[in-house]
Amino acid sequence: MSAVADHALYRLRRTRRDGVPPKHYRGTWVLSDEATKQVLATCELLGVVTFREHAIVDSSGQVWRLKANRAIMPSRWLLSDPTQCLVLQFHQQILRKFINPWGRTGLVLLDPHGKELFRLLDGSTGLLDRIFGPRVHDWVIMETGRPVAKVVRLPREQEEAKRLLDYVNKLLVRSDQGFASEGSVHILPPAAALALLMLLNELTDSSAVA
Repeated sequence: MSAVADHALYRLRRTRRDGVPPKHYRGTWVLSDEATKQVLATCELLGVVTFREHAIVDSSGQVWRLKANRAIMPSRWLLSDPTQCLVLQFHQQILRKFINPWGRTGLVLLDPHGKELFRLLDGSTGLLDRIFGPRVHDWVIMETGRPVAKVVRLPREQEEAKRLLDYVNKLLVRSDQGFASEGSVHILPPAAALALLMLLNELTDSSAVA
């Protein structure tokens, strides 16, 4: 893929809500379109993404839901639209991971009937990188063997820090995650892109626990 500026681009910002947060609150994730700056999806992280059901609110206020296929050792996460219809499945090929723990596939994105749509691959080139684990921006989305999107790092936009915690977070996190699609059209709707980034961050975080 060429320069990020040539592609449809989502930006993911991690913020915190004002006031007393709910139990297990870990932050609010906000997905926006980089060209229009419009917020397209938000989610309040409550506990570990891979084990708890999470609500993703789109720009019209409609709620999508991301949940695991089972409570113990989930291997698949299901995304339902506001009408509670299954629209996308994120499949982690656990058996293949046991056979080849350094394999490149992170998640397979399936339609409601189980047909593969996209494959999330580790884009790092060296075996040593895979042994120690890919960085969260090393991932590429493939469609029938062709790269159609990638996870990128974006310089953090300058915003006025309203609270001390906001200022500390600005110092600690100097970039945002981005999701760049090949071409001028996003390959995933906002709720699906946010769900993918939520799962990707959780699955690549070795400190995550149930």
